[in-house]
Amino acid sequence: MRKMWIVILILALGCQQAAAVLNRNTGLEEDTLVTARRVWVVAETSTSAGTEPSPLGINQRTFQAVQASITAAANGDDEIEFYSIPSWANGLRFTAIGITNDGTYAVEIYAGTLETTAKKAIADGTDCNLTNIGLLSFIIGQQRSTTVTYEMAQSVTKTARDWSVAWGTAGTVDSDRTCEATIDMMGADVLCIVAATCTADAKLLIKGY
Repeated sequence: MRKMWIVILILALGCQQAAAVLNRNTGLEEDTLVTARRVWVVAETSTSAGTEPSPLGINQRTFQAVQASITAAANGDDEIEFYSIPSWANGLRFTAIGITNDGTYAVEIYAGTLETTAKKAIADGTDCNLTNIGLLSFIIGQQRSTTVTYEMAQSVTKTARDWSVAWGTAGTVDSDRTCEATIDMMGADVLCIVAATCTADAKLLIKGY
């Protein structure tokens, strides 16, 4: 019996030490709920010149099918972008910047689960289905952004597609206020972003939470 208590004590001490190492490595404290804080990332860049890609067709809604279209570079498909969702992000925030006040910028967004990064999937052929989560239509305002020469989006209209959770947003605003849209990614790890409309150079910004 004494030996059993000694074993239990050793195991308890080992677990405590392991937790201490984990806390040092992650910066987390015991019994503390922490929200990840990250910077905005440019996920898609479009220009007003040239042809914008069309929304994905019914035979194109897989990762590898889209990659083949990007490689073929026909009808503007080379402008389609992939974005790997960070593993720590449960949801995403979206906004946009552009170079012209009252310019319009609209993106169709698709999501899938590769269980790897987009870069690795392109190399090894990993594939997944892509579901259209919605269309975001931005109008650019006049606030100067941290990206030189760009203005912030002042309104966003969201159009729901095939995702099972709704978009969250403060709604469409004007008078040169800023805007964003949010959505729960439900475990998806990759986005496919198709710029449907771009009347002036613009960028889609994404931030995980």
